[in-house]
Amino acid sequence: MGDQFRAERALGSAGLNPAADLQEDRVVEAVVEVGQNPPPIRPAGLACQGGEAAARRLEVGLRGLSSLGLIESGSLSNDDRLVVVHPMIADSNRAHLVHPQADDPEPGRVRQAAVALLQRRIRALEVARPADWPRYRLLTPHVQALMGEAAAGLDQEHLVSLVDVAGWLAAAHDWMGVPFTAEELTDAALAVGARLDADHPALLDVRGLAAHQAGLQGRWGEAEAAYREVLKARQRVQGDDHHSTLATRHELGRAMARQERCGEAEAAYRELLKAKQRVLGDDHPSTLATGNELIRSVANQGRWREAEAAFPALLEARRRVLGADHPETLTTRHELAIAVANQGRWEEAEAAFREILEARRRVQGDDNPDTLATRHSLARAMARQERWGEAEAAFREVLETRRRVLGADHPATLSTSGWIDECVRRQRSNPPGDE
Repeated sequence: MGDQFRAERALGSAGLNPAADLQEDRVVEAVVEVGQNPPPIRPAGLACQGGEAAARRLEVGLRGLSSLGLIESGSLSNDDRLVVVHPMIADSNRAHLVHPQADDPEPGRVRQAAVALLQRRIRALEVARPADWPRYRLLTPHVQALMGEAAAGLDQEHLVSLVDVAGWLAAAHDWMGVPFTAEELTDAALAVGARLDADHPALLDVRGLAAHQAGLQGRWGEAEAAYREVLKARQRVQGDDHHSTLATRHELGRAMARQERCGEAEAAYRELLKAKQRVLGDDHPSTLATGNELIRSVANQGRWREAEAAFPALLEARRRVLGADHPETLTTRHELAIAVANQGRWEEAEAAFREILEARRRVQGDDNPDTLATRHSLARAMARQERWGEAEAAFREVLETRRRVLGADHPATLSTSGWIDECVRRQRSNPPGDE
């Protein structure tokens, strides 16, 4: 996207002066693409320096490009207008930004405008809202282009904004269940952000994301060490009660729990919950997230009945605050079903997992790791009811998708593989017809 803002030569006949109109605080928000076969990006209306007259001139220019077949317009939904530029225009734009001519806009201002637009657009979206995920996907190649082509020439203000944008987008891909893209964006942000002070909040955000991704790959010891370093820096730079400091404490507790130090995690979450209730309030989504992890840490110490009793109040709060179909609400439903299952009520748990699976498929998609976790738990419920053949078939479907989405060596993939071996062993030891 770093090269997408100047279809200047084609727009010049409309009387638009890009050098005057491409101001980052009033930049035209009808944008065109880079790349050979890029997805379209959503224009949010025409607003540029010079007001309505300049906007009309721009629209005339865009219509002229359209009449020559150099751009196409469309829509993502009823509310989203799209503009896609011909690769020839994108190549021309790129060449002019790399080797500007005398009458070209100053390339640095164009790149700064691109960063500012992306930050405003991405920050208006919500990483955990599935309805926003298609927009994140459309914006991804634009951020990647800026990270690769424009970062070296940015001043510190816009460099910070670009690191922020890349981190925000990486977090969105984590929520979408696209870990490899999330890792690529995080690695790029760390490389670009190396020009910043090590304790800069934008860089600390990305370092936290890198720790999160290490944990998701099962490297929880590495994640814990990274979180502790980030936490020390946040406490020093941002203070104990800053929301980012509290968020890092939350992730540190998760790293403890995933290493089977659930008692230690429970104590940490109880302290953190009090702090979040004081600073953020009882119903803040972050407070509710810590409540969920606290109950989960209780459950994972074998106190399933206690956890089952605690989850419904949290579930009601998440439904009220986030909505019934929010991914985090579905997570609480999933954890409640696990608490039921681990008390031996497998038939009841199976029914719950089927309902949750229907919701997750509808909201998050078939390939999302959360959906796969519910499919795995459903297969496990079948196995625990000694329906070994049915469970094996279900586990094999999960395994195929987990290998593709998460990788063959991911802990979740290996867990599913282990359950397939168990199903096969049970069927061999008790073939159909045997008593």
